[in-house]
Amino acid sequence: MNENLPLKVIGDSGEFHKPLPLGTREDWKLAVWVQGKFVKEYTLAELLRLEPEPHGEATEIRCVSSGGIVRKHGNKTVTFGGVRISRLYDDLHLRSELGPIGELSPTVQFVSAAPGGCGPKTKNHRTALPLHDCLNPSYGVMLATSIDDTPMPYGNGGPLRSVVSDTLFFYKAVKWLREIRFCRGPLHKFRGTWEDYAGYHNRGRTGPDERFEPRMREIQEVRLDMDDRPYDVTKLIPKKAWREVWENMLGHREQPNLSRLIVSRLDEMNLEIPRDFRNVVFSDGDFKAKIRGTLFKECMFAGTNLEGCNFSLSKFPQTRFSETDGAQPANLQKCDFEGANFQSSWLQGVSMEGATLTNTKFTSEHFREKTDRVRGLIVKNAVNLDDSMKEWLDRNGAVV
Repeated sequence: MNENLPLKVIGDSGEFHKPLPLGTREDWKLAVWVQGKFVKEYTLAELLRLEPEPHGEATEIRCVSSGGIVRKHGNKTVTFGGVRISRLYDDLHLRSELGPIGELSPTVQFVSAAPGGCGPKTKNHRTALPLHDCLNPSYGVMLATSIDDTPMPYGNGGPLRSVVSDTLFFYKAVKWLREIRFCRGPLHKFRGTWEDYAGYHNRGRTGPDERFEPRMREIQEVRLDMDDRPYDVTKLIPKKAWREVWENMLGHREQPNLSRLIVSRLDEMNLEIPRDFRNVVFSDGDFKAKIRGTLFKECMFAGTNLEGCNFSLSKFPQTRFSETDGAQPANLQKCDFEGANFQSSWLQGVSMEGATLTNTKFTSEHFREKTDRVRGLIVKNAVNLDDSMKEWLDRNGAVV
């Protein structure tokens, strides 16, 4: 697992999946299903023969919460080598099988050999794209076996993964690709793992900024996987029940408790969101709230325990995580704040020790601001905190 990876790993590195590695180039096979029926299996050699000449696709990768992922040494693009999915489509003669290609149907599912980073551990990670997009060169959908002329490393999803161009967020690509399923039916019938269990947008285009959709789940229990890592067992809350579930959690007879909540775009659900969260439970033993892509404006979290919660891509303008004098600081240790924005938040004395701070913003890009609002903020052992952001925090009295 100590590969010299040409591409920065965001998310699943594969190190916990058994057996390790999941497979080798020599024994890897890609199964293809059409309309629920198995039709063919390709070895990597057979797959690569579908391209008359080696095909390379240079692209910048857009991560939904981490921004642009770039090569080491500052390069802005990587070149994936492999097979365009249009070649696979032509090889299987699917034009008559699947019917007319349009915005509504059919759909292509991409299924990994490994379970997803969220959702059931008994179900392999997947995502889906309209066939219309897969055959459109601007979306850059291909089955990649190499990166920058070297075999695809295991940590980056090798020996075979799907990739997309920066027209789509990269969660629409799948590592350790084992199956492709051509399905007749619109995209909304085939939600992927992150889309279903974390509220990521089912379409995922970067131009319209389709990162998340309003979506709610409730954590029923927390189990341990084979490596003793906790994961949530959840149920989907339909739109008609959002208000009831939300009000029941906030109206808990002992104390408002949101620790069982998984939600995205909470501020777009037409719910009454309180400004004062000081008495609300977000972290309750193994139960941790996951509230992604949500705007918390002028809210109060002073003294609140948020340890281990997920607030990726959420924004906190004019929000206080401690009192004006730094008293009663919130506990933000080990939180996931990927892509979150704290540019005008009050964070005196707050601990973010061990938090994930990939692409997390505390100030503007110019870094000229002088402020007391981050004095005493603890970011020791934070994961992926940008060096420039770290330097600005240090200048303004944070503990780095």
